[in-house]
Amino acid sequence: MYEALSPKGLAIVAIALDSRGEAASRPWIERAAPSYPCLIDQRHVLSELYGITNVPTAFWVDEEGRIVRPPESSSGASYGSVFSHGRFDRAKGTLTEDGEAALRQALQPYRDAVADWVMHGSASRFGLSPETILERTTPPDGKRPEAAACFHLARYLFDQGQAQEAAPLFQRATELWPESISYLRQWGDIEVPGSMGGERFFKRTAEARARGEALSGMATDIYGE
Repeated sequence: MYEALSPKGLAIVAIALDSRGEAASRPWIERAAPSYPCLIDQRHVLSELYGITNVPTAFWVDEEGRIVRPPESSSGASYGSVFSHGRFDRAKGTLTEDGEAALRQALQPYRDAVADWVMHGSASRFGLSPETILERTTPPDGKRPEAAACFHLARYLFDQGQAQEAAPLFQRATELWPESISYLRQWGDIEVPGSMGGERFFKRTAEARARGEALSGMATDIYGE
């Protein structure tokens, strides 16, 4: 999509939310070999500024620096079903051939929406008015800033070799902001590096749902309208 639309003015910047920084993110970036810039947000500044709770999340910004669409899933509602119904091998971490085809199909409405915006600019039906953007943007409530403070203090303590002191603060951050799968992933990956890309992640999310926590999954399909 980028290679097709960059001559028309599309710029893409990918940002990894990874508390372990370059050491954890670089191998994935190099394996993907993208032709657009990839940044690493080790401090999760972006997630706190824009309320990002899960990946993949994207937002659109026009040439004037204005947000055209606020943070939302870049995959559509059907994305979640791709990783169920036997299409995803949890042990191997790979999709079946049917799953890969389903994923391409799930992503197509979003790709079409981006193309429409690039080609038509402010006249695109997928661009949102400032009023709608504000309606869809949830400002931080009283718990989210406290969750961020706990998360950053926990990271600091962990970096200083005080893992035992950091653990309850990580736990508190996820309790205060249970919708943030990002916090859940980062905590688990700091505890056991590399563990949150497979079965341990699925187990932790299942445990959270069993406790009644409303985890942020994939957004509803908003591109078919």
